[in-house]
Amino acid sequence: GPVLVACLCSANAWAAETAVVGGMDANYSYDDNVNVVAGNKIALAGLKLEGFGELQYRTPRLDTKTRLTLGAKRNNYTDLESDNPLLKEPDDSDFDYESYNLNTDVSYAWERHTLGIYGRIEQDSNINTQFADGGLGGLRQIQGSSNVDTTVVRPTWGWQLTERQYLQTALQAQFADYQSDRYVNYDYYSAQTTWFYSWSERIQLQVRPLGARFENAAQFSVTTDTYGLEAGVIWSINEKVELNVLGGITDVSTDYGGRGFFIFDPETGQPEFIELEDENNNGFSGSGNLSYKEELYGFSATVNASYSPSSNGYLQEDNRAGFSFYWTPRERLRFDLDTQVGMTDTSGNEFKNKRTFGQGAVRASYQFAQEWWLSGRYRYREQDYDRNSLGSADGNLFSVGVSYKLPKDIL
Repeated sequence: GPVLVACLCSANAWAAETAVVGGMDANYSYDDNVNVVAGNKIALAGLKLEGFGELQYRTPRLDTKTRLTLGAKRNNYTDLESDNPLLKEPDDSDFDYESYNLNTDVSYAWERHTLGIYGRIEQDSNINTQFADGGLGGLRQIQGSSNVDTTVVRPTWGWQLTERQYLQTALQAQFADYQSDRYVNYDYYSAQTTWFYSWSERIQLQVRPLGARFENAAQFSVTTDTYGLEAGVIWSINEKVELNVLGGITDVSTDYGGRGFFIFDPETGQPEFIELEDENNNGFSGSGNLSYKEELYGFSATVNASYSPSSNGYLQEDNRAGFSFYWTPRERLRFDLDTQVGMTDTSGNEFKNKRTFGQGAVRASYQFAQEWWLSGRYRYREQDYDRNSLGSADGNLFSVGVSYKLPKDIL
C-alpha cells in the first residue's frame, strides 16, 4: 500500500536536501495451496509484519538513497492434504521466516557524465521467491520455509555524447545462496550498453549489445554464456501514452563441465559413462511496454523474452506477459489489478524443465485516517510442469492488512 512520507529540509547554501521515508505494514493471509501442486497440498495462514525506512540525500550533482526493510512471518495454521499416510503433518513454525533487504543507490553527475552504483543484500523465504523463478514444486512439506540470500552490485555510466545521442553502460554481478539442497547456488554476471538517439521530440531510437555469464555451484558445474544485440524505439505517442519496444537475437553457449550419466553396456556387462556434449543455440530476446496514465486511472501492458538465472542449476528461457491497472474513484479509495502469464524452460536441450504459469491479483485500499490505510487482496495462481509428476495445479490467497506511515515532521 502507499505507506510512505517524505520530509525535505534545506541543508545549506548549496541546495542540499534530505528526505526520510518510512512505514509499517501488518498483513494476515490464508493460502490454500502454498506450493501450487496437485498432490501434498499445504495450506498456510499467518501474520506478516514489515517495516522500512529510507534516507535520501540530494545536491545538484549527488543523489543517494539508502533503504532498509525488515520483515517476519508467523503462521498459526498449517494443513497437509495428502493420500500418503507416511507423510508427517508439518508444524506451523516450519514455515515461519524472517527477511531483510538493505539497498543503496548513489549517482553523481558532472558536465556530460553520470556515474552510479547500486548495491543490495537481501534475505527472503523460498515461499516468496520461487514462483517467479523455477516454480514452487520443490517445496517439501517436511522442509517448510528456507532462506534465499541474494547479493547484487551494479555500477553504471551515462554519457551525453551530443544533444541527440546518449550512451548508458551497466555492469552487474548477482550471487544467490540457497539454504536448501533442493536448489542450486549460482553466480551471474552481465553487461550491456545502450545507445539512445532522439529522432524527434517524441521518438527515441535505441540499440543495445549485451552479454552475460551464468555459473552454478553444483558438484558438476554448468557454465552458460550469452551474447546478443537488440534494437527498438521509445515512442511518446502523446502526453498520456508511451510505447517502449526492444527486440533482437541472443546466442547461448552452454558448457556442462564433464557432466553426464551412466548406461549399461550389454556387450561388456559394465556401466558406461556418457558425457554430455556442450551446446550452442540462439533465440529471440526482447521486451515491450505500453503505458497509459490518466489522473484517476492508468494501465501498463508488458511482454518480455529473456534468458535469466535460475535455482534449478541452469540458465533458463524466460517468457512473460503482464497487465496492470489502477483506479482511484475517490480521493481515499484505490483499486489495483495485476496479472501475469509466462513460460520458463532450461536454455539447453539436454535437460528440459518446461513450466507454464499464471497469476492474477485484485486489491482494494482505503485511507481511513491521515496516516493509515486498510487493504484487502485476493490472488489466484496456477502452474503446470511438463516433465514430472507435479502436473497442473492452482491456489488461492486471501489477505487483509493495515498500513501506517511515519509522521511528516520527523527531522
